[in-house]
Amino acid sequence: MQECRDKVIQWLTRLEGTSAPGWDELPGIELYMDQVLTMLERQSSGYRAKDDARSLTASMVNNYVKDGTIQRPVKKKYNKDHIANLIMLDTAKQVLPISDISKLLNAKGAEISTEEKYRVYLKLQKEACESVAEKVHEAMDYMGDQCDSTQMFMLASKLALEANIMVSASKMLIREILTEPEVKAEGKKAPAKKAQKAKAEKKKQ
Repeated sequence: MQECRDKVIQWLTRLEGTSAPGWDELPGIELYMDQVLTMLERQSSGYRAKDDARSLTASMVNNYVKDGTIQRPVKKKYNKDHIANLIMLDTAKQVLPISDISKLLNAKGAEISTEEKYRVYLKLQKEACESVAEKVHEAMDYMGDQCDSTQMFMLASKLALEANIMVSASKMLIREILTEPEVKAEGKKAPAKKAQKAKAEKKKQ
């Protein structure tokens, strides 16, 4: 039981000490791919499970550039905007398909710079870490000396279920809200054209 508690507390300590580098802490010079990947690996290792595979690879980044999710590097070097977007992408790819991430990072009509997006991301990341840590701390306090496999099953299942619902909510916002203006605009034009065509045909008759 004590070993169970110790492992959870160790993870909580890592989680509470996790934070992506601030905008002003991002490299002021452009980096090559391997340097970017090393940086991303180091900053995301705090809250990932030990057995999780490396979050991003060079081939993944190349594919994200090809499909327009990430802007093309300049002479194979990545600047501050590239790195900030890759950090945000690295977090989101754990729960969202790349098509949704692309819409999220490149939302049309969202006149906000990469710096502004990243600063918001940092604030939200801190809040999310604190929220999860608080829930786990409360659960551990409730368990007391009953920290066994049954209690861990209940806690892990509860967190997984909440995460699943949150992911569904995120997908809904991305697919139905962020893209809604374009869909609505197209949807309104089609009926109008049909009505005009019908009127023209009636006049001919």
